[in-house]
Amino acid sequence: MSQITSFRDTTLEAGLTDLGYSGYKHTWSNKQVEPYTTKARLDRGFGNLEWFEKMPNTVVEHLPFGAWDHAPILIRVRAELDLQKKRRRRFQFEHMLTSNLKCEQTIQRAWNDTGNDQYEIHILTKIHSVTA
Repeated sequence: MSQITSFRDTTLEAGLTDLGYSGYKHTWSNKQVEPYTTKARLDRGFGNLEWFEKMPNTVVEHLPFGAWDHAPILIRVRAELDLQKKRRRRFQFEHMLTSNLKCEQTIQRAWNDTGNDQYEIHILTKIHSVTA
């Protein structure tokens, strides 16, 4: 069994999901000049279902390479309330939307949604992408 297959199996068994990232695509480089350069995303942040429920606004940032072959990663855990304060805007209802027959159904569905399913869907999507 390859090391990557073993790693994927282990993360699946542990219920871990890649947190994703923003910033640079790669976290490792062999520091060679083209055409001998090799780059990969080796460094990652992982979380389980409990992590996603408690810290849904976690952001993993790939920072610029320094003198090392690995780029540092920064994991920011943002409090839900802090984000809500920053995003607070005046609510405006667009009356023209009610002319669309599906508008009421869409509003009703969104209103009744508890929002808990989004993390399970996110995790299942990640698991399927790893096992595919």
